[in-house]
Amino acid sequence: MQVLKDEVREQILLSAEKKFCEKGFLETTTRSIAMEAKISVSNLYLYYESKEALFFAVAEPVFYQFISAFHEFLAHNDSPDDLNRNISLGIGKIITAGLNRFLLLAEKSKGTKYEGFQEILVEELKKHILVQLHDSIEEKELMAHVFSKSLIEGIINIAKVHKTKEQLEHCLQQLADYHTDGIRQFLK
Repeated sequence: MQVLKDEVREQILLSAEKKFCEKGFLETTTRSIAMEAKISVSNLYLYYESKEALFFAVAEPVFYQFISAFHEFLAHNDSPDDLNRNISLGIGKIITAGLNRFLLLAEKSKGTKYEGFQEILVEELKKHILVQLHDSIEEKELMAHVFSKSLIEGIINIAKVHKTKEQLEHCLQQLADYHTDGIRQFLK
């Protein structure tokens, strides 16, 4: 029986993350991961029984890290004046801590149980917005969903196209200003 080595397992995970981030789950092959890790495909299968198992090994800790950070961010109540600054700072910290991993979950996980990551973020933000909307708002549920979806999609688009950390932070601030200035009139 072959002894599995931690350094080989780590190299496989790093190679898999790189390939999944480049091409997404559906377009990445175990062969390309093995080549990147400089091991044989059969050796890769000693460590991970399938491409799905390997994707889960890469994505699962990242998923829980982002969801936990997002819940922590949403757990505070901001005054309307602090809302836009805290959105851009909080979301910016979450994204810059693991940009490629964030985009892996948000855009490259089709075909896995994580392909609904973006919708999970939208639903969590929607719950947060719902409790802050005026009771006079018609279709509160719908409007909270629209507000949430537009913000999350904007964040993902900025994360995809930014060139520098400063540009990411600046664009997130602009999005937060736009979003909070617009939603402020609907808040309690």
